[in-house]
Amino acid sequence: MRKSAWSRIATVALVVLLAAGLALAQAGRGMARLSGVVLDKDGKPVPQAKVTILLGQEGSTSFETIADKKGELGFMGIGTGNWTITASAKGYLPVSISFYVKQLEKNPKLTIKLEEEAKGSGIVQDESAFQILEQGNQFFKDGK
Repeated sequence: MRKSAWSRIATVALVVLLAAGLALAQAGRGMARLSGVVLDKDGKPVPQAKVTILLGQEGSTSFETIADKKGELGFMGIGTGNWTITASAKGYLPVSISFYVKQLEKNPKLTIKLEEEAKGSGIVQDESAFQILEQGNQFFKDGK
């Protein structure tokens, strides 16, 4: 083959690789908007709730925001697909929902309801109780 043919092949291969890389970098990005509100079980806003959205199961694309004092949130520039939306706030149990985002239609407003953590929710707070729990876990692993 001539030198010019090899240079053309190399140029085409380089362009294809660059285009594929740019396409992968844009995964999950688009023109869709998503808005919503984070509420407690009584319907009152949960300010400063952290909301994260992940595209698909692998979560290769993610965005994060903090709800305002009215509990409202918004995302812009996201792509079409199944998103996992997780909301969490201090004193509340985290909640995850699945939502299909569309770019060519208006997406409905999300309402995410958080429940308060129960007192004595199973969190070990003293070292001696934690050691007993760990000892029980080891007995279970050993089949005792």
